[in-house]
Amino acid sequence: MSDTATDTEAGPRILLGHAGHRGAEARAQTLVAAMPGAFVLPAGSDGAAPLPDAILWIGAPGPDEDRLSPVIASLRDRARAAGIALPLVIAGDRLPAGAHPRGVEAIVPQACPPAILQERIAEAVRQSLRMEEARLRRAVFGRDPFAPDAMPRLPEDDAERHNRIPVLVAGNGSRVAAALAGGLSAIELVGCLTPDAALARLGEHPFRMLVADLPEARALELVAALRRDPRHIALPVMALANGQPATAALLEAGASDVVAPTASDDDLGARCRLLLRIGARRHLAGTCLSRYRGSGPRARAALPREAFERYLTALRRCLALRGDEPHLLRLEEIDTARPPIVAANDDPFAAAIGNPVRSAALAASRDEDFVARVAEIGDVALVRNRQALERIERRIAAIVASTSFA
Repeated sequence: MSDTATDTEAGPRILLGHAGHRGAEARAQTLVAAMPGAFVLPAGSDGAAPLPDAILWIGAPGPDEDRLSPVIASLRDRARAAGIALPLVIAGDRLPAGAHPRGVEAIVPQACPPAILQERIAEAVRQSLRMEEARLRRAVFGRDPFAPDAMPRLPEDDAERHNRIPVLVAGNGSRVAAALAGGLSAIELVGCLTPDAALARLGEHPFRMLVADLPEARALELVAALRRDPRHIALPVMALANGQPATAALLEAGASDVVAPTASDDDLGARCRLLLRIGARRHLAGTCLSRYRGSGPRARAALPREAFERYLTALRRCLALRGDEPHLLRLEEIDTARPPIVAANDDPFAAAIGNPVRSAALAASRDEDFVARVAEIGDVALVRNRQALERIERRIAAIVASTSFA
C-alpha cells in the first residue's frame, strides 16, 4: 500500500548514464534539473563513491552489459559482491532481443514525463529493496526464525520455471502471439476484445500480465479501471500506442510500459518478457517477507537476540556502501505518557494492556521494515534510513489516534 502525500520519504539518489550521443546528454541534463536526487558522475570518477539508490540509463543498452560504461559497471559489480540490489531503470524506446542486463527493474519510454519517471524509479527502488531484504533475512535466519521448514525456497528470477504463465491480451492478440512465439514456451495467451471483458476475465482468473492492443481511449479506460482496483494495482500492464501524447497519458494512467504498434516483434517480445520477470521478482519478495510478519510484536516467541545482532550487522554492512545506516526504534518508548487505548482490532471489552503502539506497529510498517519482538530488547522497528524512521513513527501515531475508543 502506498503512503499518503503527507507520508512521503526523500526521493532516491538516481545516477544517470547514457551512451554519449548528444540527444541522450541533453535529456540527462533536463532530468537532473527536473528530478531531485538525480545526478551524473563528474569526470574522473572511478566507481568508488557511495552506491546510488538506482541507475537510470538513457537509451537502449547493447547485449554486452559493460557498455553501460566502465564506472557504472564497477558500481554494479560492487553492489552484486555485497548482495545489494542496485536497480537499473532504462529510459528508451527499444530493447533489443537479448539486451537484458541483470538487475533491470523497469523500462519506460523516452516520452515519459520527468514526474512520472521519478515515481517509477522510486517504486523500482522500493521493489529492489524488498528483494534485497528478503534475501538478507533468508541468509541470516534461514527459512524462518522460528519454523525452519515454513519458508519457501528462493529460486532464481526465472519465469520459465513456472508450469504455465497466463497472459491476458485485450484487443488484437496476433501481435503479442508473434512477439512471444520464440520466447517462453510456457506462456499461455488468453484473449478478449473489450475493456469490460478484460476486467471480467481478471476477476475470474489470476494473470501475470495484461497487454492492451486497443484504441487509445479504450486502453486508457482499461488501465485507469485496473489501477483503481486494489486487486490489480500491481499487475504489469503493457500498452501499444502511437505518439508522445498517447504514451504519456497511458503512463500517467498507470501502464507499466508503452510500445509503438510499429515496434518489431523482437522488441515487443523482449519488453513483455522483462515485465513478466519483474512481476515474478516482486511476487517472490512479497511471499518471502510476508512469512516474517509472525515475528512481530504479537509473536508468541521472541526472536533470539544473537540472531537479531547478526541481522543488524549484515544490514549495516549493506547500508554502509550506500553511505547510510540503520535506525532502531524501540516501540515501548513511543509516546509512553499516552494513557492506554484499545486498538480497533483488539477486544473492545477487554482492558487495554500496555502501550497501543505495539498493536499498531505491524499495521504501520511495510513488509521490508524489520519489526520484531527481540529477546532482552523488546519490541523494535529497524528501518534503513532516517526518512523511513520518521515515516513509521508518523504512521504509528496516526493509527493509534484513529483507532482509539472513548
